[in-house]
Amino acid sequence: ANPAAESAPKRIRVMRIAAVSLAAAAVSGAAYVFFFTTAFELREIRLNGGRYMPEDSLSAVLRTHLGCNIYTLPHSRLERELKAFPEVARVTFRRRPLHGLDCYVEERVPVALINLETIFGVDAGGVVLPLRSGPWDVDLPLITGISRDEAKTEKGARMIQRSMEVLQLLKDFDFSPAELLSEIHVEDSDVILVLLDGGTLIQMGTGDYEEKVRKLRTVYGSLRDEESFPGFIDLRFERQVVIR
Repeated sequence: ANPAAESAPKRIRVMRIAAVSLAAAAVSGAAYVFFFTTAFELREIRLNGGRYMPEDSLSAVLRTHLGCNIYTLPHSRLERELKAFPEVARVTFRRRPLHGLDCYVEERVPVALINLETIFGVDAGGVVLPLRSGPWDVDLPLITGISRDEAKTEKGARMIQRSMEVLQLLKDFDFSPAELLSEIHVEDSDVILVLLDGGTLIQMGTGDYEEKVRKLRTVYGSLRDEESFPGFIDLRFERQVVIR
Protein backbone atom coordinates (compact mmCIF):
# COMPACT_ATOMS: atom_id res chain seq x y z
CA ALA A 1 0.00 0.00 0.00
CA ASN A 2 1.09 3.53 -0.71
CA PRO A 3 1.06 5.55 2.55
CA ALA A 4 1.11 8.85 0.65
CA ALA A 5 -1.96 7.85 -1.35
CA GLU A 6 -3.83 6.78 1.82
CA SER A 7 -3.05 10.04 3.66
CA ALA A 8 -4.25 12.32 0.81
CA PRO A 9 -8.01 11.97 1.62
CA LYS A 10 -7.24 12.63 5.30
CA ARG A 11 -5.38 15.85 4.40
CA ILE A 12 -8.32 16.95 2.25
CA ARG A 13 -10.73 16.29 5.10
CA VAL A 14 -8.54 18.23 7.53
CA MET A 15 -8.29 21.14 5.10
CA ARG A 16 -12.05 21.16 4.61
CA ILE A 17 -12.66 21.15 8.38
CA ALA A 18 -10.15 23.97 8.80
CA ALA A 19 -11.78 26.00 6.03
CA VAL A 20 -15.23 25.53 7.56
CA SER A 21 -13.89 26.50 10.99
CA LEU A 22 -12.23 29.62 9.60
CA ALA A 23 -15.41 30.57 7.75
CA ALA A 24 -17.49 30.08 10.88
CA ALA A 25 -15.03 32.15 12.89
CA ALA A 26 -15.14 34.89 10.25
CA VAL A 27 -18.95 34.93 10.26
CA SER A 28 -19.05 34.98 14.06
CA GLY A 29 -16.52 37.79 14.14
CA ALA A 30 -18.44 39.82 11.55
CA ALA A 31 -21.70 39.23 13.43
CA TYR A 32 -20.09 40.36 16.68
CA VAL A 33 -18.77 43.54 15.04
CA PHE A 34 -22.14 44.19 13.35
CA PHE A 35 -24.39 43.61 16.37
CA PHE A 36 -22.30 44.17 19.49
CA THR A 37 -19.85 46.99 18.76
CA THR A 38 -20.20 50.66 17.86
CA ALA A 39 -18.87 50.14 14.32
CA PHE A 40 -22.35 50.83 12.85
CA GLU A 41 -23.77 52.94 15.65
CA LEU A 42 -26.21 55.68 14.63
CA ARG A 43 -24.61 58.90 15.87
CA GLU A 44 -26.28 61.65 13.82
CA ILE A 45 -29.75 62.16 12.33
CA ARG A 46 -30.22 65.17 10.06
CA LEU A 47 -33.77 66.47 9.70
CA ASN A 48 -34.75 67.99 6.37
CA GLY A 49 -38.12 69.68 5.81
CA GLY A 50 -40.88 70.30 8.31
CA ARG A 51 -39.98 73.98 8.43
CA TYR A 52 -43.41 75.00 9.77
CA MET A 53 -43.43 72.32 12.44
CA PRO A 54 -41.76 72.57 15.85
CA GLU A 55 -38.33 71.15 15.02
CA ASP A 56 -37.68 70.24 18.64
CA SER A 57 -40.67 67.89 18.64
CA LEU A 58 -39.52 66.03 15.53
CA SER A 59 -35.89 65.95 16.64
CA ALA A 60 -36.87 64.60 20.06
CA VAL A 61 -38.47 61.59 18.38
CA LEU A 62 -35.40 60.98 16.26
CA ARG A 63 -32.93 61.43 19.11
CA THR A 64 -34.40 58.46 20.97
CA HIS A 65 -32.89 56.21 18.27
CA LEU A 66 -29.32 57.49 18.51
CA GLY A 67 -27.01 54.66 19.49
CA CYS A 68 -29.03 52.04 17.59
CA ASN A 69 -27.50 50.00 14.80
CA ILE A 70 -27.93 52.05 11.61
CA TYR A 71 -28.63 48.94 9.52
CA THR A 72 -31.04 47.14 11.83
CA LEU A 73 -33.14 50.12 12.91
CA PRO A 74 -36.42 49.70 10.94
CA HIS A 75 -37.30 52.82 8.96
CA SER A 76 -40.96 51.83 9.15
CA ARG A 77 -40.84 52.34 12.90
CA LEU A 78 -39.30 55.80 12.53
CA GLU A 79 -41.85 56.71 9.87
CA ARG A 80 -44.75 55.58 12.07
CA GLU A 81 -43.50 57.67 14.99
CA LEU A 82 -43.07 60.80 12.87
CA LYS A 83 -46.43 60.38 11.14
CA ALA A 84 -48.07 60.49 14.55
CA PHE A 85 -47.80 64.24 13.93
CA PRO A 86 -50.81 65.06 11.71
CA GLU A 87 -48.74 67.64 9.83
CA VAL A 88 -46.41 64.94 8.45
CA ALA A 89 -47.56 63.59 5.08
CA ARG A 90 -44.57 61.46 4.03
CA VAL A 91 -41.16 60.52 5.39
CA THR A 92 -38.14 59.08 3.56
CA PHE A 93 -34.68 58.15 4.81
CA ARG A 94 -31.15 57.86 3.42
CA ARG A 95 -28.25 56.27 5.27
CA ARG A 96 -24.86 57.99 5.36
CA PRO A 97 -21.91 55.66 6.01
CA LEU A 98 -21.18 54.72 8.63
CA HIS A 99 -23.00 56.58 11.38
CA GLY A 100 -25.47 59.04 9.84
CA LEU A 101 -29.09 59.08 8.72
CA ASP A 102 -30.86 61.76 6.69
CA CYS A 103 -34.59 62.14 7.37
CA TYR A 104 -36.73 63.96 4.77
CA VAL A 105 -40.15 65.15 5.96
CA GLU A 106 -42.87 66.20 3.52
CA GLU A 107 -45.27 68.42 5.40
CA ARG A 108 -49.00 68.99 5.04
CA VAL A 109 -49.61 72.67 4.44
CA PRO A 110 -53.02 74.25 5.17
CA VAL A 111 -54.97 75.69 2.23
CA ALA A 112 -57.89 76.76 4.43
CA LEU A 113 -58.72 77.35 8.08
CA ILE A 114 -61.59 75.77 9.99
CA ASN A 115 -63.42 77.11 13.01
CA LEU A 116 -63.84 74.27 15.52
CA GLU A 117 -64.08 76.51 18.58
CA THR A 118 -60.34 76.85 18.03
CA ILE A 119 -58.93 77.71 14.61
CA PHE A 120 -57.23 74.77 12.89
CA GLY A 121 -55.68 74.40 9.43
CA VAL A 122 -56.96 72.06 6.72
CA ASP A 123 -54.71 70.69 3.99
CA ALA A 124 -55.79 69.97 0.41
CA GLY A 125 -56.64 66.38 1.35
CA GLY A 126 -59.02 67.50 4.09
CA VAL A 127 -56.73 66.62 7.01
CA VAL A 128 -57.28 68.90 10.01
CA LEU A 129 -53.98 70.29 11.30
CA PRO A 130 -53.05 72.05 14.53
CA LEU A 131 -51.85 75.58 13.89
CA ARG A 132 -48.53 75.72 15.66
CA SER A 133 -46.34 78.74 16.27
CA GLY A 134 -44.66 78.64 12.87
CA PRO A 135 -45.17 81.33 10.23
CA TRP A 136 -48.35 79.88 8.69
CA ASP A 137 -50.09 81.88 6.01
CA VAL A 138 -53.33 82.77 7.81
CA ASP A 139 -54.78 84.73 4.87
CA LEU A 140 -56.87 81.70 3.98
CA PRO A 141 -60.62 81.09 3.58
CA LEU A 142 -62.42 79.98 6.73
CA ILE A 143 -64.60 76.85 6.77
CA THR A 144 -67.65 77.18 9.01
CA GLY A 145 -70.79 75.18 9.78
CA ILE A 146 -69.01 72.11 11.21
CA SER A 147 -68.86 71.55 14.95
CA ARG A 148 -65.79 70.25 16.75
CA ASP A 149 -67.46 66.91 17.53
CA GLU A 150 -68.89 66.64 14.03
CA ALA A 151 -65.44 67.11 12.48
CA LYS A 152 -64.35 63.83 14.10
CA THR A 153 -67.12 61.86 12.39
CA GLU A 154 -67.40 60.41 8.89
CA LYS A 155 -70.12 62.95 8.13
CA GLY A 156 -67.86 65.81 9.19
CA ALA A 157 -65.02 64.45 7.07
CA ARG A 158 -67.32 64.42 4.02
CA MET A 159 -68.33 68.03 4.72
CA ILE A 160 -64.68 69.09 4.87
CA GLN A 161 -63.97 67.17 1.65
CA ARG A 162 -66.81 69.02 -0.10
CA SER A 163 -65.35 72.37 0.90
CA MET A 164 -61.90 71.26 -0.31
CA GLU A 165 -63.36 70.15 -3.64
CA VAL A 166 -64.97 73.56 -4.19
CA LEU A 167 -61.78 75.37 -3.13
CA GLN A 168 -59.66 73.35 -5.56
CA LEU A 169 -62.11 74.00 -8.40
CA LEU A 170 -61.92 77.73 -7.75
CA LYS A 171 -58.15 77.50 -8.14
CA ASP A 172 -58.48 75.36 -11.26
CA PHE A 173 -60.72 78.05 -12.80
CA ASP A 174 -58.16 80.78 -12.04
CA PHE A 175 -59.91 82.31 -9.06
CA SER A 176 -57.56 83.40 -6.31
CA PRO A 177 -59.12 82.29 -3.00
CA ALA A 178 -56.83 84.64 -1.07
CA GLU A 179 -58.24 87.60 -3.03
CA LEU A 180 -61.80 86.35 -3.55
CA LEU A 181 -62.98 84.08 -0.79
CA SER A 182 -63.67 84.89 2.84
CA GLU A 183 -65.67 81.88 3.99
CA ILE A 184 -66.88 78.44 2.94
CA HIS A 185 -70.00 77.59 4.90
CA VAL A 186 -70.91 73.90 4.78
CA GLU A 187 -74.27 72.47 5.77
CA ASP A 188 -75.67 68.97 5.43
CA SER A 189 -76.69 69.40 1.80
CA ASP A 190 -75.27 72.73 0.77
CA VAL A 191 -72.10 74.76 0.29
CA ILE A 192 -72.29 78.55 0.53
CA LEU A 193 -69.38 80.79 -0.36
CA VAL A 194 -68.90 84.26 1.14
CA LEU A 195 -66.83 86.64 -0.97
CA LEU A 196 -64.42 89.13 0.52
CA ASP A 197 -65.67 92.07 -1.51
CA GLY A 198 -68.99 93.09 0.05
CA GLY A 199 -69.84 89.71 1.59
CA THR A 200 -71.67 88.36 -1.48
CA LEU A 201 -73.23 84.94 -0.84
CA ILE A 202 -72.83 82.26 -3.51
CA GLN A 203 -75.09 79.25 -3.00
CA MET A 204 -73.58 76.12 -4.54
CA GLY A 205 -76.05 73.46 -3.42
CA THR A 206 -74.97 69.81 -3.48
CA GLY A 207 -72.82 68.09 -6.09
CA ASP A 208 -71.83 68.93 -9.68
CA TYR A 209 -69.50 71.60 -8.33
CA GLU A 210 -67.34 71.73 -11.43
CA GLU A 211 -70.26 72.84 -13.59
CA LYS A 212 -71.32 75.37 -10.96
CA VAL A 213 -67.87 76.93 -10.71
CA ARG A 214 -67.76 77.01 -14.50
CA LYS A 215 -71.02 79.03 -14.51
CA LEU A 216 -69.63 81.36 -11.84
CA ARG A 217 -66.53 81.92 -13.96
CA THR A 218 -68.71 82.79 -16.96
CA VAL A 219 -70.62 85.57 -15.19
CA TYR A 220 -68.04 86.76 -12.66
CA GLY A 221 -66.13 89.09 -14.98
CA SER A 222 -69.30 90.89 -16.11
CA LEU A 223 -70.60 91.21 -12.56
CA ARG A 224 -67.30 92.60 -11.34
CA ASP A 225 -67.44 95.33 -14.00
CA GLU A 226 -70.81 96.54 -12.69
CA GLU A 227 -70.95 99.46 -10.28
CA SER A 228 -72.07 97.20 -7.43
CA PHE A 229 -71.56 93.46 -7.05
CA PRO A 230 -74.80 91.53 -6.29
CA GLY A 231 -75.50 90.39 -2.77
CA PHE A 232 -76.57 86.87 -3.74
CA ILE A 233 -75.67 84.46 -6.55
CA ASP A 234 -77.51 81.14 -6.80
CA LEU A 235 -75.81 78.42 -8.86
CA ARG A 236 -78.09 75.52 -7.91
CA PHE A 237 -80.24 75.53 -11.04
CA GLU A 238 -79.31 73.78 -14.26
CA ARG A 239 -78.10 76.03 -17.09
CA GLN A 240 -78.89 79.26 -15.26
CA VAL A 241 -77.52 81.63 -12.66
CA VAL A 242 -79.92 83.51 -10.36
CA ILE A 243 -78.65 86.91 -9.22
CA ARG A 244 -80.24 89.16 -6.64
